[in-house]
Amino acid sequence: MPAPVSRQAAFRAAATLAVAALLLAVAVSVYVWAFWPALPGSTRLVEVVVPQGATTAGIAALLEEEGVIRSPLAFRLLVRLRGSDGRLQAGTYRLGPGMAPSAIAAKLERGEVVTRAFTIPEGLSAEEIARLLASRGFGSEAELLRAFSDPEPVADLLPADRSALRYPLEGYLFPDTYRVAAGTPARALAAAMVDRFRQAWTPDLEARARELGLTVHEVVTLASIVEEEAQLAEERPLIAGVYLNRLRRGMPLQADPTVQYALRKFGQRVLLADLQVDSPYNTYRRTGLPPGPIASPGLDSLRAVLHPADVPYLFFVARPDGSHAFAVTLDEHNANVARYARP
Repeated sequence: MPAPVSRQAAFRAAATLAVAALLLAVAVSVYVWAFWPALPGSTRLVEVVVPQGATTAGIAALLEEEGVIRSPLAFRLLVRLRGSDGRLQAGTYRLGPGMAPSAIAAKLERGEVVTRAFTIPEGLSAEEIARLLASRGFGSEAELLRAFSDPEPVADLLPADRSALRYPLEGYLFPDTYRVAAGTPARALAAAMVDRFRQAWTPDLEARARELGLTVHEVVTLASIVEEEAQLAEERPLIAGVYLNRLRRGMPLQADPTVQYALRKFGQRVLLADLQVDSPYNTYRRTGLPPGPIASPGLDSLRAVLHPADVPYLFFVARPDGSHAFAVTLDEHNANVARYARP
């Protein structure tokens, strides 16, 4: 028969159990306080910018300041337990107090930053692209134009004499839709657009340019003029054919968009007095191509230059509906101008 348990022993056992229960309750409370969401059920989100080079301690303090975690110390411990110390990535994150600290840590580990999209339409100049991006919060216009002034991303594509180029990246900021991390610097935005151009400029296009005896820069330059002139897709090869015919004959291109570019009169009507501007981009006074592109051509315009229509035309004038009337002789052209040109 087992010996009876003394009252003292029973008291000690009960006390031990009570202390254990208390410690467990405290541990659970601490865990809940430190590792559960700061505000369970909250759907509020804030954008938190984690700077480059931030330490885990700095990030934890920032997260507490933004109200998305309760305890910086607990967050640092959690990160250490996950083996992620030193692996949290900089960037802009969308976080909220309804998220568990472990979920927040996981987002920072994976670099799940906020991304934003922007679209560059065909036919915009570097200045217009900078203005568009600045208006949508992708940096200041001045910062973007400084980035577009750096020839390094396209140094292998540019002619030896770059002195006349306002923006070396002009024409190579490929029109497309982009998605980038919030806060992406201007130089990185420019690099992304140039990279997209390089993707679009396939070996087939390169081979066709060599076949025609044209450099990449010459193709992009002429394609930018075609992009500005053509309003109808089917007319791009026709317009390219006219300009190539004029180049072969040593005739000036006499392209109004180049004068608009020289005068920074984007989209404005060219007046007779404008044709006298002294600029290497004035194709009324200079023969050959201008020093560089005047806008960012799309893929269709690049292809039009590489596969122009085989036509005898040397002239064209815009009709009121946006199409063009083409002519072989100056007399035919003058008749078209009299018929279609605006007074």
